[in-house]
Amino acid sequence: MTAQVMSSVLYEGKHFNLVNGNPFIPGDYGFEYSPTSSACTGLYCHYTIHDNRLHLIDAMIGLPYDPSDPFRQNEDLERQRQLTLHGHKPEIDGLERHFRNINMPLTFSGIIRIEAPSPYPYDDVRALARCPGFLLRFEEGILIKAEPTDCDPDPMYPSEFEDPIPPL
Repeated sequence: MTAQVMSSVLYEGKHFNLVNGNPFIPGDYGFEYSPTSSACTGLYCHYTIHDNRLHLIDAMIGLPYDPSDPFRQNEDLERQRQLTLHGHKPEIDGLERHFRNINMPLTFSGIIRIEAPSPYPYDDVRALARCPGFLLRFEEGILIKAEPTDCDPDPMYPSEFEDPIPPL
């Protein structure tokens, strides 16, 4: 199993992994994207919550890729390369578009789950164990509720053999 590139959220001065989706929807801004590697779905973002408002800080959006024609150079691909986000042009690196320091307020409504990074990031099985974090509820990009979550037990390691997860 390939470890996945995770989106992240800066909340209360701490970095958390975003574990259920992305509040930023590239299609809403005209972007098409494709996976860029087995470790990346083609989208990862870094968010912050400042004054209870959700902001997109950085985004990597994979360029659309057609495996039947990997070297295609057509108008649609060129149009995708030229799209801007919140007035920012992308840095192109292979099949990746990087938007940095965009600080774009989002209007996301829904719930996201964020968790502390795993103390076992390079152990594929143990990295799947849930770590403490929060369920965050947003309405139009405004944080209206934050509910702490606990660790889920790791079913792959009986507790008598498991290394304790260090407190954060």
